[in-house]
Order: sequence, then structure tokens, then C-alpha cells
Amino acid sequence: MTSQKRVTLVNGVLIVAVLLPILLSIYLAHNKAEKNFHNELENYADRGMVRSDKVISQANMALRQINAFRGQHCSASHLDAMRRVAFDYLYIQEVVYLVGDRAVCSSLEAAHHGIKLGPPDTQSTRGFFAWYTDVTDLGFQRPMIYIGNQDHVVVIDPQAFIDVIPLGNTPVNVALVGLARNRLIASNAGLPNNSWESQVAKGVTTYSDGKNDYVILRSPASGLALITWASSAPLQTAWYKQLVIWLPIGILVSLSAGWFITRLLRRLESPQARIQDAIRGREFSLEYQPIVDLKTGEGVGAEALLRWRLPDGSFISPDIFIPIAEQTGLISQITELVIKKTFA
Repeated sequence: MTSQKRVTLVNGVLIVAVLLPILLSIYLAHNKAEKNFHNELENYADRGMVRSDKVISQANMALRQINAFRGQHCSASHLDAMRRVAFDYLYIQEVVYLVGDRAVCSSLEAAHHGIKLGPPDTQSTRGFFAWYTDVTDLGFQRPMIYIGNQDHVVVIDPQAFIDVIPLGNTPVNVALVGLARNRLIASNAGLPNNSWESQVAKGVTTYSDGKNDYVILRSPASGLALITWASSAPLQTAWYKQLVIWLPIGILVSLSAGWFITRLLRRLESPQARIQDAIRGREFSLEYQPIVDLKTGEGVGAEALLRWRLPDGSFISPDIFIPIAEQTGLISQITELVIKKTFA
């Protein structure tokens, strides 16, 4: 490789070495900010799912306890047993006894007016059925979840599933969705749009609508999904904060790489390196000056004169390169080259 090509290559490497660390630091800053942002969403969703599993586990324990009752149904002892279950378990609002799918009595009323729950919205693989209603068995306009098996159901406020406090700095929202019918059961804030419906149906776990980022966690065993979302605006601020950390590192690496390659470039452009390239490239040529006997006028020999011709046609004087060759120890190689050319 000639000196010119080598210098061109090193110049290209210099540009890449200077720009790459800066570009990489910008990428790392954005990636770190985005990762932290999504970690907050995912951690919140994970904690929400743990809370949901805890609520459902408590509902199953309550059902096992009340289904173990062997006395007369809707009697005083049965009502007391249902009330005790409602008091024993934090998330249970009411315990209801069913005949078929109609409520007959509960921990709140000794007799119902035969309110009918209808077919369940979800049949869980964990051994229970679930109904999502907008009206309670007592006739109150309030969304509730009924979870039951055998002849009893327990009534749970849907907010109990999503009552989780965010731990990060980003305001995060959460919603509870029934997978069987893609139904919104509860949320701590209004969902920004209906994009979640198609994303839940597709099985997507993360997505963005351009203004908000979403994380979807599913519990097929419970027939539920949790959607957490947050505005994408804080991501820009977080990116700037990460940029303050990563950009100085990138600039420092860039300056170090530039300094190192500049030193390398100077070495490649040094007279010593240039002479070595000329020797390898056989850029040196010989011109012969006749030696004439002045008495007889006959040619008795010739003096071999070394010339260094550059690719552009110009010459470098021997007064310049010979002293450099002598100082750098290259003169022996030049001498050997002259001898070979002379005998050739």
C-alpha cells in the first residue's frame, strides 16, 4: 500500500473514530432512557399482576371455606358463615349463595329478589367462574366482579385488582381487561384510545400509539390481562438526562481516538516513512553522467546519479533525502537499490 493510500485510509478511520463514539453515546443515552422507561411500565405491570393473583387466590380460599358449610342454606348459621368469610378476607365485599344462577341470599341480605347472574364471562382453568357486572346483586350501579364455584360466589371490587402504587418517577396508569370478551373491567384512569382492543387480541406485549407507551401482561389461567401505560413525553426528558451522562464519555473517547490516530497519521506522513515507501515502490531511478578523458576525449566511464521522481512528475533533490536516509539508517537500502539498478 502506497503512502498516499495509507494516509487516505487513516484519514477515513480518523473521521469514523471521532464521530462513532459521539454517535454511540447518543444511541446509548436514548436506549438507556427508553429501557428505564419501559422497565417502570413492566415493573408496575408485574406488581399489578402479583396483586391480581393475590386477590384471586384469596377469592378461591374464601370459596373453599364457604363451600365447606354443610348446614341449611340461607339459615342463620349459613348467613353467619357467609358474613364471617366476608370479614375474614380483605378483598371480599360480599358472599352470595346461588340456586342455579340466581342469588338467593348473601352475607348482606337474608333474602334476595332472585337477581340472575346469567352465563359467566370467564371460565378459568383455576376452577372458578367469573362475572363482570355494572350493577351489583343489590341493585347498585357499580362495576363488580363475581367469582364463584359450586353454589357460592364472592363479590370483589375490580379496583382491588389494580390498587398498586407506582414506585418510579413516571406517572403510570393501569387497566384490568377480561380476555374472553376483550372487556375493560376497571382502570385508574381513562384509556387514551381504543387501540388496546386490537393489541390485546393480537397477543402484543408492548406497543406505542405515538403519544403513549403500553405494556400488556396476561394471565390466561385467570382470564385477565393488565394494561399499563404512560405518556411518552417524559421519555424525551429522560433522554436528555442520560445524554448529560453519556455524551461527555463519548466526547472523551472521541478526543482520545483522534489524538491517537493523528499521531499515527503524522508517523505515516514522516519523511522516513515516505522514503521507505519510495524504496518499496522503486520510485528511485538512475541517470548516468559520462566521464570523459580530457586529453583524449574518450569516454572512460559514467557516474550513476540517483533521482527520486514523484508521481506528479516533480523531483526531490538528493540534498534533501540523502541526509534523512543517513540519519534514519535507510541509506544502506538505497545503496543496495542503486547497485542493483546499475548492474541491471
